[in-house]
Amino acid sequence: STLFNQPPTKIQVTVKNVGNSFLKPFGKVTVKDMRGNEVYSYELNNTDPRGNVLPNTERTFTNDLKNIGSFGRYTIVSGVTYGDGGDILTQESTFWVIPFWSVLVFAAVVILIVAGIVFLVRKFKKRNK
Repeated sequence: STLFNQPPTKIQVTVKNVGNSFLKPFGKVTVKDMRGNEVYSYELNNTDPRGNVLPNTERTFTNDLKNIGSFGRYTIVSGVTYGDGGDILTQESTFWVIPFWSVLVFAAVVILIVAGIVFLVRKFKKRNK
């Protein structure tokens, strides 16, 4: 998902193996806030032995997600490789954390501004008659 009311607690990276050999992917997953500051990172498939992705299948690796604030845009960057680590596959994804109360406050402010403009326009029209 790309929009959350509260900070997510899990992160998933899916690796698809389109070849005919077993893959043991690994790499670094980094989460950055809207200012570009790294707020969390971890090593993907950091077990001994590493988990396999079978030929012509995909596997989703799920990890805990920490240090996500209660509001803002976050970017996840994963750099995944396999084998001897020669080729790095990079994927980037963005999500927003916007609490429901902030949506209500924003809507209320917009309604008040529109109501104020309508009130002022009517008052101005009455004066000019």
